[in-house]
Amino acid sequence: MLAMALRHRPRLILSYITPILEGIEGERMKALMVYTLAVMERSPEQFMEALENIEFTTKPEAMSTLEMLKEQGRQEGRQEGRQEGRQEERRINQATYLLRTAAKFPQLQDTELAELTGLPLAAVQAFQKQLKVGNPASLMQYIEEELLAGIPLQAEDRRIIEELAEQLFSQR
Repeated sequence: MLAMALRHRPRLILSYITPILEGIEGERMKALMVYTLAVMERSPEQFMEALENIEFTTKPEAMSTLEMLKEQGRQEGRQEGRQEGRQEERRINQATYLLRTAAKFPQLQDTELAELTGLPLAAVQAFQKQLKVGNPASLMQYIEEELLAGIPLQAEDRRIIEELAEQLFSQR
């Protein structure tokens, strides 16, 4: 209650930190620290920096709880990064598969290509439209800007996609 009442006055929360945290341990400490950080609108780093200069009896527990919260945030960030990476890799694989499939089976209808590659029908239709234009550079631009939506390509991925696009045009 005290933390909520003082949320717009973070310095006062810190001056009352001893009565706020006194006698609290474990999961209750974690819950209270998360709540206090939220109402203070401060990061764990900012709160830890402020706590460094204050003496109170539960300081070790509060500091270890803050360290745990920081590590939890880092792990969540790494997990989100891995998920993003997997999604980007999946999109690159879809674009590559679209090029390979279109080259190997030029008779396939747009709906069949969409089904095989997992791409939306509209994306496959736009791809086919770029093929009909007959310009490999505009096809590459479409792949990079639309299909991959700004996903940065590694040199090897770019080489493979360019080779497949050239192969596709040479067959037409």
